[in-house]
Amino acid sequence: MNIATNFIDGYGNNPRWKVSSWGNRVNAYPEPKRAYQVDKTKKAINTGGTSTVYYHSYNLCPNKDCWYFYDTLLTKYELNGAVYDTVRVFRVGADWAFQESRIPSLSGGLSDNYYAKNVGLIKLYNKNYRLSDGVPLNQTWSLIRKKIIQ
Repeated sequence: MNIATNFIDGYGNNPRWKVSSWGNRVNAYPEPKRAYQVDKTKKAINTGGTSTVYYHSYNLCPNKDCWYFYDTLLTKYELNGAVYDTVRVFRVGADWAFQESRIPSLSGGLSDNYYAKNVGLIKLYNKNYRLSDGVPLNQTWSLIRKKIIQ
């Protein structure tokens, strides 16, 4: 999936993102079921990088002490007037590919990625710090419109 915007961030970038996965769909030895990894890459002139968002099977880091891990399962989660029956939250400890705001922030803040069943990414939350003075900067992006065609 490629994500583009006309937005100019606090670094003067007009970034683009690529969300990709790689892995095995079957016979993913030693994992008996399918196994794959989802990465997000931010392409920008002044900032950017790649962060792993999650790995399936989700029990890769049961102690939740890794750089990225499956954090929470939410049921009947409401967001912007829509209700999603199954939402999985994945935490990225140092997100080098997070969507930047108009306020420049330090790279690599903590991010939560909300994925809804049969929809995909519906919400992003980032806890970071302003580059200029280190003041906490919490940012949230969420899906406001959806059209599912099957």
